[in-house]
Amino acid sequence: GQVVNPYAGSGAPILTTTGAANTVTLANNSLLDGVVIQSASGFAGVYGSGLATVTLSNATFSGTGTALRLLDGGAAATATLTNLSLSASGGGAAVDFSGAGAGSLTVTGSGLNVSHSGSGSLLTIADILVGGGNLSFGTVASTASGAGVDLGSVAGLGTLSFGSITVAGASGSGVALHNSSATVNLGNVTVSGAAGAGIQLTSNSGATTIGAIDISS
Repeated sequence: GQVVNPYAGSGAPILTTTGAANTVTLANNSLLDGVVIQSASGFAGVYGSGLATVTLSNATFSGTGTALRLLDGGAAATATLTNLSLSASGGGAAVDFSGAGAGSLTVTGSGLNVSHSGSGSLLTIADILVGGGNLSFGTVASTASGAGVDLGSVAGLGTLSFGSITVAGASGSGVALHNSSATVNLGNVTVSGAAGAGIQLTSNSGATTIGAIDISS
C-alpha cells in the first residue's frame, strides 16, 4: 500500500485511531510519505511485522503509544526510514525495532529524531541488521524518567549512529550497548539521574565511538 500526503506541512489531517489498535498497520511494500500519525496508549502509531521493502519518509508519528514498532515476524523484514519525527508521551517505548524472532530485521535510514516525555523507554533496538546504507539518528532525547536507550545485538554491514542522546532519570542504564558487532557511533551523550550506569558497554565486538559525555546524578 501507499499513503502520500501532497499537502505535508500545510495543516493536513492527522491519522488517528478511535479503538484499541495500532493506527496504521503496514503491509509488504508499504510507503508512507509526508503524513502525520498519532498513536493510542498501549499501541503503535505505525506497526509492521514480517514485512519486506517498507519505506517511511518525511513524516511525524506521535501520541501516548509507541510512535513506530517494527518486528521481524519470522521473515526477512526490511525497512528504509528517512526524515522522521518520532515521539511518545506514555508508558511504552517511543521507538521499538526487534529482529529477535525467527526471522531478521534489516533497517536503513537517516534523519530520525526521537523524543519521549513519558515513563517508557526512549529507544529499544534488539537483534537488528543495519543495512549497508547505514542507520542514522539525529537527536534522541527524553525529558522524563523512563528506561533510556537500549541497543542489543546490533549487527550488519552499516553503521548505527546518533547525533546526540539525552536521557533524563532512566530507571536503569541511561544508554546500554551490548552483544553487538556493528560499528556504532553514539554521538554526544548526556545522562542525568540514571538508576544504573550512565553508559554501559558490554560484550561488543564492533567499533564504538562516543562524542562528548556529560553524566550526572
